[in-house]
Amino acid sequence: CLYACDRPLSDYIHHNDCLSDCNHERNKNNINARHACSESCDVISSLLKQKYGSCPAPNDIRGFKSACVQECANDLNCDGLHKCCDNGCGQVCHKPVAYHVIPAVPTDVQITEKNDDGMIVTWNTTKSSSALPPIVYILRWWCMHGTPVVVQYKFTTNKRAKLKGHPLIQPESKCNFMVAAINIHGSEGFTKVKAYTKGFLKPSQPLNLEHVRTKLQDGKAEITIRWLPPQHTDGLPVTRYKISWSDGLPRGSKSYVRVQMHEKTIPGDRNSYVIPKLQWCTLYFIQVQAEVKWIEKSLFGKSAFIHTEACHGPQPAKEIEMESISPVDFQRFSIYNITVHTPAFVNSKLTANVTWFIYPGSNVKNVKLYWTLDVCEGEATHRKTKVRLKNEASTNQSYFTISDLLSDCVYELKLHAVNFMGKMDEGRTEIFTTPPCLATKGSIVNQTCLSEVTPLLPPFGLNVFFKRKLTCICQAFVFWQHPVDQESRISQFIVLWGPSRPPSSHNFGASSIVYNSSPYKIYVPGVGKALCFLF
Repeated sequence: CLYACDRPLSDYIHHNDCLSDCNHERNKNNINARHACSESCDVISSLLKQKYGSCPAPNDIRGFKSACVQECANDLNCDGLHKCCDNGCGQVCHKPVAYHVIPAVPTDVQITEKNDDGMIVTWNTTKSSSALPPIVYILRWWCMHGTPVVVQYKFTTNKRAKLKGHPLIQPESKCNFMVAAINIHGSEGFTKVKAYTKGFLKPSQPLNLEHVRTKLQDGKAEITIRWLPPQHTDGLPVTRYKISWSDGLPRGSKSYVRVQMHEKTIPGDRNSYVIPKLQWCTLYFIQVQAEVKWIEKSLFGKSAFIHTEACHGPQPAKEIEMESISPVDFQRFSIYNITVHTPAFVNSKLTANVTWFIYPGSNVKNVKLYWTLDVCEGEATHRKTKVRLKNEASTNQSYFTISDLLSDCVYELKLHAVNFMGKMDEGRTEIFTTPPCLATKGSIVNQTCLSEVTPLLPPFGLNVFFKRKLTCICQAFVFWQHPVDQESRISQFIVLWGPSRPPSSHNFGASSIVYNSSPYKIYVPGVGKALCFLF
């Protein structure tokens, strides 16, 4: 639907060309895409015909702009933010009043790759004290892999956003990024496209490599080693592991020695290996590397290594030993494979089941969960408060049910493993989206989806009374009446007001208030004289 905005600014006035471009071959089999594109063309054309802001009074227009010429017929004929204004004897393009309330286009878009397979996108903004909060940033990006190319979006109130790697952003793919800033009055548009090619990251070293068992068989030792998967693999599965071990090393020597290394590769779904035919009570150097593969390219990562002795005391080959378990380093992650299952209604409450796995050998007492509402489809009402509600819970199971979710919203979920000393690890973050109300499975009792709700009736009996002083009308009192039979459905009123000229214009100023108490009236200060106000 934002295709219409991608065109050069000079093409915005060509409404018919915009509609023609919507019928591009890429949308040939996608009726919804063509419809959304056409609606965008209509919106842009409508906005340009009546741009934001108010024209100055004719007496305030000076210089060349006061000439009696017909420079324009409507706002569409003027460049940039300029409006077509009446100067008393003609029509000229002029900068509107109070146009600075729209946030400026962000600048300096930068992309940084992270070791955890993701990417950080940052940007700056020009400071403007007159741009009204809240300001929401829209990050838009698409990568040149797959057909068709899928455009992704992320909404945030921060000047940075973190994106996941594969499969969302694949290795060695060229991606394009754009950022826009928007508030209640609108936006000046997206930045120019910032192109970036993601690298193919080597996997990190396997975790917790350890010697867990030694057996004596026919005078030779067998060592069993075990490890955990790498923490970072660029989002790709491990294809295979390469195990290398040396010939026996001399004891007590501080000099470098050249040794013969032996190698063996095993499938990536295994995490242990038995090294056979070693000399009893001899020191060995052992290392393990993970390999990942993308298309035709393979990469081996960093090696995990240990020095160990093939000597744990003589033991018969038939004896089964209990494997030793080493504690997990809590500076790393202990949880993996987090899955948020499709949310569903249970007794009219939208719930989602979350499951996860804990690495074997982890000294984990319980798991703490934190989840926060990020953004919802349509109005992001939660952004009216600076502090968003963060929910938390703890469990000693490998699953949890999150309830009281909102439909068609994006949530951020973070899980921390807690050890028996009460120390938490760094945690894992997962982003999940709840489906629209009507598309959600489950049972709904005595509940109606918002899309089925009849729109609220507007208030009636709106009256404005001005309080006069000696030199000006400086105050206004606004009264209205509650819509009939709507009391139970209304939680608040939103009042907008501001100067507007000419009276037929529907541009509200930069003032607004949320009002939710009785009696239904407000006091508006700072009203100037000789101006037309809209409420």
